[in-house]
Amino acid sequence: MKAFRRHGRRPERSWAVLGDTRTALGEGPLWSQRRGSLFWVDVLKCSIYEWIPARSETRHYLLPEMVGWIIECRSNNHFVVGLRTGFAELTLQPFQIKPLASPEPDHQPTRLNDAKADARGSILAGTMPIAADEPIGSLYRLDPDGTIALLDSGYTIPNGRRSVTTDACSTTRTARAV
Repeated sequence: MKAFRRHGRRPERSWAVLGDTRTALGEGPLWSQRRGSLFWVDVLKCSIYEWIPARSETRHYLLPEMVGWIIECRSNNHFVVGLRTGFAELTLQPFQIKPLASPEPDHQPTRLNDAKADARGSILAGTMPIAADEPIGSLYRLDPDGTIALLDSGYTIPNGRRSVTTDACSTTRTARAV
């Protein structure tokens, strides 16, 4: 409790339920300043949700396969999403999905799991086994020109931000710099 009391008292917190959306495996919240809305994915329900606070409205977008994350593009109204089969460009109006690249085209028991964009516009993304049961996942970088680079492998559940990635199931590796 000392960490909360550094300045003499606990900070006040106010919580509110945003809606009645139920997710099976909710991940990857993303605030879009451009749209003034909050996005998140439901990996198992192959869905993206968008909550628009100005209207207290939640929109639901159904995708054709599992989705692990959504990242907003800087220069246009598109998004890049991590699907089970690879990276794709997503347009919401009109709703369109355009495949970009597949890091593991012959490795069917995996899916994209977690990703972050860096300052250069590259996306660092990890793959994991769908069953989350063995270290066959890898870490990739998708560059703005569409090239994919394999950075590391041997992950069960890659999760991470910025330049450090952790494996949530690893007992031997707790963090790796990339």
